[in-house]
Amino acid sequence: MEARAIQRYVRITPRKCGQVLELIRGRSVEQAQSTLEFTPKFYAYLSNGENPDIASYRGYVDWRVRHDAGGQWITTAVARVGTAGKGSLLVDMSRRTRDIKVGPVSGYLHLQYFNGYGESLLDYNVRRPWQLRVGLAIVP
Repeated sequence: MEARAIQRYVRITPRKCGQVLELIRGRSVEQAQSTLEFTPKFYAYLSNGENPDIASYRGYVDWRVRHDAGGQWITTAVARVGTAGKGSLLVDMSRRTRDIKVGPVSGYLHLQYFNGYGESLLDYNVRRPWQLRVGLAIVP
């Protein structure tokens, strides 16, 4: 199946557009869609009673980019910028560990980097020093 996309009046340089096209050229539509995803998440605060300045630290949108390297590493980055210029960056990398298998159970090797404000709603106004985390997720 061949797919064709046309987009006009996009503010992006031809070089950047070409780099993205090189990632997906020759792949099926399903593979191309899973290779690179840009999914911003917009939200609003219904009540700011307990956290009146939360928008200054968390903003109103999470900018999320995900790249799947074809069964190798899956990388996800989430950036947040508050209205006062305070923000955070979260980068996740995971890889399925097919070689480490115990019966029907397998796992994922997980690396995570975080730097900035607002990792949770309880301490949204506390700047955390950069953190690097390593883990293993067990899945059936």
